[in-house]
Amino acid sequence: GVVLIQTRPGDLSRAAQRGREGPAALVQEDDPPADNGTSESGTSDAGAAGGDEEAALSRLTGEVQELQEMIRALQQTVDASVTACCASQCGAPPAETTPPPPRSGLCASFGDPHFTTFDGAHTILLQEGKLWLVKSKDVWVQALAKTDLGNLMAIAVGGPFMKGHTLVVRNNTHEGGAGLEALFDGKPILEDHDEHGNAEFQAPFELWAARRAEWNQDLHDRAILEMDPAVDFDVGPWVSRFSETPQGGLYFFKLPSGVELTVTGVDFMS
Repeated sequence: GVVLIQTRPGDLSRAAQRGREGPAALVQEDDPPADNGTSESGTSDAGAAGGDEEAALSRLTGEVQELQEMIRALQQTVDASVTACCASQCGAPPAETTPPPPRSGLCASFGDPHFTTFDGAHTILLQEGKLWLVKSKDVWVQALAKTDLGNLMAIAVGGPFMKGHTLVVRNNTHEGGAGLEALFDGKPILEDHDEHGNAEFQAPFELWAARRAEWNQDLHDRAILEMDPAVDFDVGPWVSRFSETPQGGLYFFKLPSGVELTVTGVDFMS
């Protein structure tokens, strides 16, 4: 920082000169003793006084300019020292690193209701309302629970990874439906199934959906089936889940970013 101190004419240059000689030299000097002599008329010469003031002002201006130059030179020296210090001690700024690839995980929700999280924790939620099953920066999955028992009735998938599209799977029995219903962007899909209960749907972007009457592990990516689910199912590992014929069929969705979603009606825990 710079502190500006008002001084008398002549002090700035003397202080600057003595500052070069050492800190002890920065001492304000008193004005020289005034000349008590008078002119023959007993009065001072006004013209001479005016000239002295102009000369003093000129000297002060020059001293201020000299001080400004000293400050600029000092700032340049400090900047150069800081730059050299950072270059030698701090080193170059760290290079940008590539973030590690995302890790795959498995979570499950059951309509009785209970939930198993990605890290294997088990919990229940006995209340009616909307809840988040998955909420990350790009992937959003919500569930709808009915009654104070928390019965799971529908799930909805959205978020940036869906590129503006939505997927809803819901239980429509309370509306007189047969069981599960899948809606893509609000329109029913997988309704026209064959005599075996099989149907497929391909969206114009990265989405593939299938309905099957029973579990078919060949639909899944092998990496999904072989991952550690962190879930201790009472009826066996993930590969053997839904091994019976669930009521309303089994719905399977392959979504962008490697997300897979499997939904069934009543499974009775296989």
